[in-house]
Amino acid sequence: MGKDAIEHFRIILRRLVCKVFYNQTLLTFTIPNNNSNMDPLSKTWVYMSNRPFTDLEASEILRSLNYFTKEWTAHGFNLKASGELRFNRFIVLMVDETLAGASGCSIDKSVHFIKSVEQQYDVDFFNRLLFAWKKQDEIHVSPLGALSDLYDNHQISDETIVFNNNVATKKQLEESWMVPLKKSWMFSRLRKRLIKIER
Repeated sequence: MGKDAIEHFRIILRRLVCKVFYNQTLLTFTIPNNNSNMDPLSKTWVYMSNRPFTDLEASEILRSLNYFTKEWTAHGFNLKASGELRFNRFIVLMVDETLAGASGCSIDKSVHFIKSVEQQYDVDFFNRLLFAWKKQDEIHVSPLGALSDLYDNHQISDETIVFNNNVATKKQLEESWMVPLKKSWMFSRLRKRLIKIER
């Protein structure tokens, strides 16, 4: 088989991976070994990209995630870990500490992995001055400083779904990662501003 044929085969395979693992209902890529068997208190980290990944980028990142979580160790012991890419924008890493805890060194390894993805795809996962919100099936990322204007202009409302990337466990991820604005920590920020205006 010639080089051109091999490269053609690789392109077809990447597209096939995208089709198999792309969940149109959730608009998210996810690796096959999901977190369904992880303990509810599994330690969880959510990293939000400042831009969405293309389908091809997502398939490449999934392969990297799959490899990293399988090789992720703490003090020489393999961690029971999972990794996902949700909405082509959020990397979710999870460690079930019922078997082995995530040490400081192992957490450093995960941060190094995330930074390597940043560098490879020219994105930012560590800008804490951005927030994500969902309108219909589209995810938007905006500066926190624009929250009041978006609210005043009725682009977002009390019921708009926002993403709380500060969740720390699997249980929190499932129950309070995506919540209406009125139930998020950001709403108190809006309330303080409204109270000042009323005065």
